[in-house]
Amino acid sequence: MKDAAKGFGYLREGIGLIRQSGLRRYVAVPLLVSTLVFSAAIYFGIHWLGVLLDWLLGYLPGWLNWLRYLLWPLFALTGVLVVFYTFSIITNLIAAPFNGLLAEAGSDNSKLLSATIWLADMRDYDAVNEVWDAWLPEGAAPARACVEAKLAFAKYTVEIGVIAAR
Repeated sequence: MKDAAKGFGYLREGIGLIRQSGLRRYVAVPLLVSTLVFSAAIYFGIHWLGVLLDWLLGYLPGWLNWLRYLLWPLFALTGVLVVFYTFSIITNLIAAPFNGLLAEAGSDNSKLLSATIWLADMRDYDAVNEVWDAWLPEGAAPARACVEAKLAFAKYTVEIGVIAAR
């Protein structure tokens, strides 16, 4: 229950980030795209499950129509699990290059000794901090410095340097 409350807190913070002009496009656009994609997926999932159930129950005797009421909650639970794991997969895909570099060195994100994060704009600190905290295993946070700096290329908004043990 604690994690659910924490999740709603993050949602509230994310919605608050929409008001910051520098982060608006990084919050509003992905939120809109995710909402549209998942709404369409839910709509089509419900529609096609109804079609599938009608087709399946057409072959069964009428007294087995109660299966419809058993299969709908199973579909809802499956849908929730798919959404949850989809977000986990996307997070891992985004972190894959960094995790790959750590793996090449014989390490992983639980063995970080220190980290330095350079931000082009310190207003991005809270957003970067949330992603950083979500990426690290619990209890494995290294010593960390986060500073504002002019980065090598204008298109870069964040650079991260770490020292990790094997």
